[in-house]
Amino acid sequence: MTASLLVLHFSGPVLTLVGVVLGMWGTLLMCRPYHPFSTWKVVGHVFHVVSLLLRGNTTAAQQTIANASDFSKVNDENRRLTLAGVYVLVFSFLIQTIGAVLICIDLIAHPG
Repeated sequence: MTASLLVLHFSGPVLTLVGVVLGMWGTLLMCRPYHPFSTWKVVGHVFHVVSLLLRGNTTAAQQTIANASDFSKVNDENRRLTLAGVYVLVFSFLIQTIGAVLICIDLIAHPG
């Protein structure tokens, strides 16, 4: 397998994955004023709410979200950070698109 073929096989998925991670980070930056937690606690809180929903406990999930909403009112919005999140998110879409195009080129160039 040639080096250029290896680059084509791996560049699409890797770029797409990088784009997804950047999109998650941009979304977190944009939503920063709406949650009272640190970055990793937001992730834990999301999993907690999703686990409540998956177990069918929608009332507890809604109450948990309402509690977090009440606590988030103490955060002032840093509009520069929110706008930076928008830029990172838009850039992530570009990276994901390039990755998807490379995957399509690889599939067309090397079927099977």
